[in-house]
Parts: sequence; structure tokens; C-alpha cells
Amino acid sequence: MNVFVRFIVIIPALFMSAVAQAEPHISLGGTVYESAAMHAEVDPYLLYALTLVESGKATGDGNVIPWPYVIRAKDARIYASDEEEYRAAWKLFTSKYGDNIDVGPAQVSVYWQVTRGKKVSSAENLLDYETNLKVAAEVLKEAMLSTDNQALGIGRYHTWGDTERAILFGKRVLAVHQNLMAQTEK
Repeated sequence: MNVFVRFIVIIPALFMSAVAQAEPHISLGGTVYESAAMHAEVDPYLLYALTLVESGKATGDGNVIPWPYVIRAKDARIYASDEEEYRAAWKLFTSKYGDNIDVGPAQVSVYWQVTRGKKVSSAENLLDYETNLKVAAEVLKEAMLSTDNQALGIGRYHTWGDTERAILFGKRVLAVHQNLMAQTEK
């Protein structure tokens, strides 16, 4: 299965404002986003919006896409150019930061989802695009079920300890989602 979505979402320079515009009529049908989201019973466009906010990378032509090769730690990050560089960075990051890193297009927390949550048997499994999205969809579902406040629930995917920051994150994801949905209705 092709792991990359067959369209690009265009995001203005102020990506963090979560204003997104997409090419006319987009579809996630048949993508890993659809299969991961359906498995967890979440909206695939919400999962895609979350990955845009978590790992969005400018492509150089004014577009932004979820980037599959991202690793972040407290004081470092890398947007690797390919899988080989990604796996080499993984080794460096895990040797320096242990399990205190976030990986992949959905920036899944190794500590919370592997060490504590046991979502996968090996942290390195999160480097796989589809596995990363499946775990992200499960975590997103759990976070959304934790509250009646939609923005807070989505934001808890990113942080549970800071309610204000979680709500802001959730609102950014919802804004991107709203714009994606507007493109599916054409």
C-alpha cells in the first residue's frame, strides 16, 4: 500500500495558525490514514489534520505535507530526508534521550505509548508509517473519549498536563480539519 497520500495540502506561511486550504476535492479513501482511522473508529480527516499539525513540513513550493521521518526530543529535532537517515537518527536519539522522544508523522510519544502504554512491542515499530498512524489513531480516540470538550479531547493527544496548551492544540487541529472537510464537499 502506498503510504503517502495522493494529494498535498497547501498551508499558508503561518502554519501554526492552522489555516489550511487544499486542492479541490480531496479523498483519503484507500490510504493508510483511512485504514488506521477506521480501525480506531476516528475520522480519517481528523487523523490527517493531526499529522499536519504535528509533523507538517514545507515542500518548497508553498505546500505542507505530514512528514513521515520526524523525531523530536526536548531540545532537538530532525526532519530526516529519507528512511535511512531517519533510522540513523533514531539510533542517535534513543542513545541520547532514551524513550523521551516523539516519532513519525503523528509524533507518537515513545515513553507514553510504548514504555508505559505498551501499544507496540518495540519502540522501533513506531518508525513504520502505518504502525505510527494506527497507534496515533488509538491514542486520539482515547483522548477524545476523556472529555466532552472536543478541542480539549483532541489536544490531550498532544498533552494531558497543560489544559490551556491542549485546547490550543485541539483548536489548531480542528481548524485544519474544517478546511480539509470543506475540500471533500466539492
